[in-house]
Amino acid sequence: SPGLIGSQCGGAATSSCVATETRDASGDFYLNGNVFRLPAGSVTAALRTGFVFSGIHSVSSTQSTIDRSRDEGSVQANVEFPITSHDSPIGKFSAGVNGEVQSVTAFGTLTTLGSTVDWSPIEPVTFMASYSRAQQAPTLMQLDEALLDTPDLREYDFVNDTTAIVQRTEGGDPALRRSVSRIADFRVQLTPLRATNLQLSAEYTIEHTRNPVVSVTAATAATEAAFPDRFSFASGFLSGIDVTPLNLAQRDQQQLRWGLNYTTNYGRAWPVANSSTGKPKAPVRSQLQVAFYHTWRFQDDVVLRNGLPALDLLDHDIISDRGGTPAHELELQATVSTHAWSADINAKWDSPTRASAGPGGDDRLTFSQGVTLNVRFQLNLAEQHWLSHLLPFVHGTLNLSMDNVLGAHLTVRNSNGGVPASYAEN
Repeated sequence: SPGLIGSQCGGAATSSCVATETRDASGDFYLNGNVFRLPAGSVTAALRTGFVFSGIHSVSSTQSTIDRSRDEGSVQANVEFPITSHDSPIGKFSAGVNGEVQSVTAFGTLTTLGSTVDWSPIEPVTFMASYSRAQQAPTLMQLDEALLDTPDLREYDFVNDTTAIVQRTEGGDPALRRSVSRIADFRVQLTPLRATNLQLSAEYTIEHTRNPVVSVTAATAATEAAFPDRFSFASGFLSGIDVTPLNLAQRDQQQLRWGLNYTTNYGRAWPVANSSTGKPKAPVRSQLQVAFYHTWRFQDDVVLRNGLPALDLLDHDIISDRGGTPAHELELQATVSTHAWSADINAKWDSPTRASAGPGGDDRLTFSQGVTLNVRFQLNLAEQHWLSHLLPFVHGTLNLSMDNVLGAHLTVRNSNGGVPASYAEN
């Protein structure tokens, strides 16, 4: 343990450093096929079995070494029943059932049950509905990461509407319980033009979770009242905060995600060499793909403890010091690929969120992020003829990635337009 601390923390075993190593080994077996035939088509089934062996070794100078392993085994099955075909007066209709049984060390047996219904009254239109109930265990990092105490950090005190100097405690909590989620999903998919590969879709999701695992990082009147043992004070002002993960009572979310996906080929077909062997493959054409999606969130309510009122994370209530839940999210992905290269652009924007601060909640803090832009570029070395002449033995791909090209970062301003000291960049 001292050696691990020394190698990862610059040789100093201090309370401001935790060294954590994780290890994982996994495998699975998948089998699928037709089981028997009905008048509308074949009944299909899929079976997957898998295992995960994982472990964590976490060390800090403030507590003993944590060294824990976890074994997971699972069996998952899915069966699809065709009820009617496209020749039917009501169109194509199918139903499916799925389930999973998972055994996790220290949490026993966890189950997932679900069902799906698909209906396509005419070929360009498909309606889908699904429901699932799933039990989930916390991760090893959430359970067993060693505690880290960091003093003299600037933290915003939402109750007193000021910046406080605190000691922040992070790490895992071995007392975490399993969570249980129920998810209902309704989706419509439309291909309006046969001649073009344009797909429109809209998906409405309702999710209810009992005992969700989160980290409460905002010192508000609601969080301090619900978890008084996680906040400490000096002379009435915040002096310490424990942000280790915990179980909330419940969380309810509803959202609509809609958008389009368009793909088209252009240019002439090119013979392409295999990037690993150099041998020719089937000719390909250049391709353009554009996807744009808008997520509109209608509900994100959390109950911190049973018996307490719900907090609306879409409207001035928060549990994170980075703000509430954005009501709107825009996503854009564009890909251009040729036989010799490809380029990807991913952009994401979240609407600002707001939080109340001060003894009477008179101040308003606005949290905004800006546009996050990521760029990826891939070069097929086997198709670079100038390179092939110089170095004929060179094959494979060259990848270049640039994240957050526009430098998007969290910006917080109060009602007067000022930036609180705890959120200042320097």
